[in-house]
Amino acid sequence: MPMDLKEYMTYESLKNLREHHPTWRLLASDNASFVLSFFYKEFVLPNHRKLPEHLLISKLENHMELIPHIRDNNKRAKDYLVEWSDDSFGWLRRFYPKNEEEIHYDLSSSAEKAIEWLISLKPESFIGTESRLITVFDLLEQIISGTQTDPELKLMELEKKKEQIEKEIELVQKGDLRNLEPTQIKERFLQASHMAREILSDFRAVEQNFRELNRDMREKIAKWDRSKGELIGDYFSEQNDIYQSDQGKSFDAFFNFIMSSDARARFDDTIEGLKEIETLSDIVEQSGMKDIVSDWLEGSNQVWNTVETMSEQLRRYVDESYLDEEKRINQLIKSIEIKALELRGELIKQNIQHIDEVKADIHLPMDRNLFSPPRKVELLDEDIDYGTAEEAEDSLYSHIYVDKEELIRNINCELTNRNEIGLGEILKKYPLKYGLTELTSYFALEQKVKLKSEDGQYEYIEYDNSEAKRVRAKIPRTIYLSEEQKN
Repeated sequence: MPMDLKEYMTYESLKNLREHHPTWRLLASDNASFVLSFFYKEFVLPNHRKLPEHLLISKLENHMELIPHIRDNNKRAKDYLVEWSDDSFGWLRRFYPKNEEEIHYDLSSSAEKAIEWLISLKPESFIGTESRLITVFDLLEQIISGTQTDPELKLMELEKKKEQIEKEIELVQKGDLRNLEPTQIKERFLQASHMAREILSDFRAVEQNFRELNRDMREKIAKWDRSKGELIGDYFSEQNDIYQSDQGKSFDAFFNFIMSSDARARFDDTIEGLKEIETLSDIVEQSGMKDIVSDWLEGSNQVWNTVETMSEQLRRYVDESYLDEEKRINQLIKSIEIKALELRGELIKQNIQHIDEVKADIHLPMDRNLFSPPRKVELLDEDIDYGTAEEAEDSLYSHIYVDKEELIRNINCELTNRNEIGLGEILKKYPLKYGLTELTSYFALEQKVKLKSEDGQYEYIEYDNSEAKRVRAKIPRTIYLSEEQKN
């Protein structure tokens, strides 16, 4: 259960934050000005979500030349980047992007919070309060309207809005255009611009949650000693918890809205209209609002890339653990054969360990047998003829390959004349060839085929496993959408 504000602001809680939270430790560090100015210039201002190491080192070296006490020490730019990426600091994220061989860096959510706090300290010559008040009232009214269960009260509310709109129409028809004053225009735009930038910072927080889930999953895989099915069940359960959280639902609603072509078109038209307003002509260009949708899409794409990485990690585990088991069995068989050859023709004199049967151990004096010499085991002293395999030995360990492009073609083929189709329907027409490995691969197609899961609904998938036994799997009801539905 989340900590309430009163408990959060106690001395003990704040002392712990001061000592361990990356944001507070960054603000309290001796080089905070040096670090935060660099982070803002290279990550926040241009909205860069990842920068290659060689480029970031070059930029940091240039930044270091501007600060005397930093320039004169012996620490290299790369040393700073590695240090800031360490878990003890937590200010940068150091990673290899998919299909990239060079290390990249991204700003952590904690470092971005530090920058946001500093920005909030900036003196403002103009502080608008009216737009914030209107926003507060609008949000509160939306809550009341959205939770109203009485049809009569709902209709009364709608009638009031209708009456208000009709009055405004009547005034316009009479030539009475009650437009906003220049101050009101500027105030509302600055409020909207500030909220738009806050959305960008939210992406790093959402992505951080998924990265933590991915990290926990890797730790589980390393330590897992139970069945693969249990691990996969845990994965989907934890992933579903994030999707069903308030933050997850909010992000999903935002993503669906921004992916709508109508929504993007409306936003672009709105920005173009703002440019025509004399009061805002210069402010719109300086604010970066014209590129904000692209920035939103890039930020949300990073979140989905993190989700795809988790799916790939799980798929590799299913494949590799199966191959490791097969390889280990063959190694054991081979070691037994080698040991048997080494002992060929020799009498085994050492004691052999026996496992007692589960029974009462009874010894009678007269039961002891007289000594009898051991019988020599006759072994054939013949050389073993080694043959040659018809196929390469490596074929024993060949990887099960699932062609994702073929899966995508199957889905798109079924979506030719319809807007959506469930995974269960697809598997009825295209049965699983590789069992659990292929089923898991369907969940890794989220970046190429828009996927949604219906909350709280499940379906059962049947397929034949490697032992030709019929297996029944319970999975979340999964829907794939056509291109029109995605847009």
